[in-house]
Amino acid sequence: MEYLHCVVKETLRLYALGPLLVVHESTEACIVEGFDHDYLIPAKTRLIVNAWAIRRDPRVWIQPLEFKPKRFMDKIFDIIKDPELSMILFGVGRGGFLGASMGISIVDVALRYLFHYYNWRSEDEIDMNEYFGATILRKEHLFAIPTWRLSLNALSSL
Repeated sequence: MEYLHCVVKETLRLYALGPLLVVHESTEACIVEGFDHDYLIPAKTRLIVNAWAIRRDPRVWIQPLEFKPKRFMDKIFDIIKDPELSMILFGVGRGGFLGASMGISIVDVALRYLFHYYNWRSEDEIDMNEYFGATILRKEHLFAIPTWRLSLNALSSL
């Protein structure tokens, strides 16, 4: 199940719902360290954070466009309280999503049940191309066909 949790993290890193975070406003002036130089952010500046680019930054992630769940194996990486801000899935600080831990737990448990009770297949090759807007959506719908994998004897013992 550890690998499934890594798959969830990698899926959220590459295919999070939105490319941009909700607009924030700085409360006081600050300096943000950049890779090439520092940036002065004056007080009362409205900020739009491009989380899509952060999650695909080659200076942070090795082979950032590749789907590699193993990058999270044997590492303590809390996607909700990400101290390095390398994913920013649910916002940060006071603007962070309060239900994030519950949401991640529900996704994790739901996937475990779906993979335990069903075999999955797709008749067509899966197309992961996206189109951008306020949210990121797949260009083609995913059609997955589940088949029940447990016998009736196994069900009676549950």
